[in-house]
Amino acid sequence: ASDVNKVWEAYQNVERLDEKGKYAKKLGTQYKNLYIDFQNYGIEEFNVNNFADAFKAFETTLEIGQNKYFKATVGDKVDTTILYFAGLAAHQAEDYVNAEKYYKQLLPYNFKSEDVYEMLSNVLKLQEKEEEAVKYMTEGIKKFPNNNYMLVEMINYYLDSENPADAIPYLDEAIASNPTSIAFIRSKAN
Repeated sequence: ASDVNKVWEAYQNVERLDEKGKYAKKLGTQYKNLYIDFQNYGIEEFNVNNFADAFKAFETTLEIGQNKYFKATVGDKVDTTILYFAGLAAHQAEDYVNAEKYYKQLLPYNFKSEDVYEMLSNVLKLQEKEEEAVKYMTEGIKKFPNNNYMLVEMINYYLDSENPADAIPYLDEAIASNPTSIAFIRSKAN
C-alpha cells in the first residue's frame, strides 16, 4: 500500500513541478497503470476484510480517474464498478457518510440499482435519516416491485409508525408476490 501511495505522491509532485507540460503524455500512461494498481490493491484489501484501506484505495482510484492527464489518455468516463466498491467498502468500514455519497453517485447510472437502493436505505437508517431512507426505499420499490427486502422494510417501517394502516398497500404487494405467506396476511389483518 505504501508503495502505490508513494508513487501517487511522486507523480503528483512531477505534475505540480512540470509547468511546461513536458511530461504530460508520460504522466497519462503512468496514471493509467497506477489506476489499475490502486484498483487491484483495493480488491486485495477488500478480500481480506480490510475495508478501511480498501475504501481509501478505491477512493484514490476514483481521484486518479478524474486527473486531466489520465482523462487525456483513457477518456472521460465514470467507472461505476469502482464507485460501487468504494461505497461497499465504506459501508463495511462503517463509514456511512462516504457509503451514502458513493451510493447516491451510482443511482443515475443504473449500476446494480436494486442493491444500491437497499444499501443506501440501510446506511441512511444507520445515520438516523429515517425519512430519507424511506424516500429511497419508496423509489426502489417503484423500480423493483418484487424486491422483498425493501418491501418488508417498508411494511415494518409503517407497522411501527403512528399510522400502521399505511403499510396496507405494501402488504397487498407482498401478498400478491407471496400468496401463501401467512405472515403478510396476518400483518394485514392486524
